[in-house]
Amino acid sequence: MQIDYNLKFAEGHSTKGRIDNTIHSVD
Repeated sequence: MQIDYNLKFAEGHSTKGRIDNTIHSVD
């Protein structure tokens, strides 16, 4: 899952990625 997190992180914190980032923020 970390790979997917990095991928979305590089995307530029999209609307969906932004929410995902918050969830992964606990990690």
